[in-house]
Amino acid sequence: MATRALEELRKAVSIQNLPPLPTDIFESLTSVLSLLTATPAKQPSEGFILSYQELFTKQIVVLYEAYPSLTLRLSSSIITENFKSRLSALLKAEKSKNTVNQISAWEGLLRSILNGVQTYIDGGKADMIEIGRTFYKPCFGMLGSPLGLNLSARIRTQTYSLLADTAAGCARNRELLRQKATLGGTRLGGIIASTNEYLVLDSLFQILARLTPSSSDVIGRADLAKDVFQNAKARKTFGKNTCDQLAAFLKDAKGDQWEKARTLHANCRVLYF
Repeated sequence: MATRALEELRKAVSIQNLPPLPTDIFESLTSVLSLLTATPAKQPSEGFILSYQELFTKQIVVLYEAYPSLTLRLSSSIITENFKSRLSALLKAEKSKNTVNQISAWEGLLRSILNGVQTYIDGGKADMIEIGRTFYKPCFGMLGSPLGLNLSARIRTQTYSLLADTAAGCARNRELLRQKATLGGTRLGGIIASTNEYLVLDSLFQILARLTPSSSDVIGRADLAKDVFQNAKARKTFGKNTCDQLAAFLKDAKGDQWEKARTLHANCRVLYF
């Protein structure tokens, strides 16, 4: 999948020849994919780590701007390949210094990709709809899986915060997040109930704020509250009475969505800390 995405991007660039690119950018991308798919798995060297940080944090941004669909598809497919081919096995393995170092290296690749996308967004010309279309499913699929919950709090916080930002001011992305195939309230509630790190919870409630309909949508608000806080995982974690209180709070809260999410977060924080 990632190899095909790279070849499609390479072909588009060769045809249009826009914009000027670092001369070795495709060679660098190819080397990343080669290491990702190598059998047996190889541990990234320090030089490799430094090279992909530069590649995905800075060099690739010009491709996001010129070929957003193809480049975002490539980056999201690398995230998926990284998790399936490298991180999943490492997260299941017995912990050792070598294993921890490898997890850190491959998480570093994820961080570099996310940093590059954030730079693209900060430039003010990002195609938010395309980011949502290409990143939501693979990222939530990774982070919402049992193994994904074992990724570092740092990488989960960064990913959730970035995805929440892409839904701010983008109604289409908010609607996409509400769909069960992408995320939905029940799945979000399950992830919240499985999370006990403060910063990760904060980023999850940023997403909840994006999903929450306006107070005028009484039915939509009630349905979301039920999905997030009255699903089986939430009830098992918080208990029925607390879930009922949290659902009622979200359903009836007034005012700015972000402030509601922050207040709701404070209520949940009591349960964890």
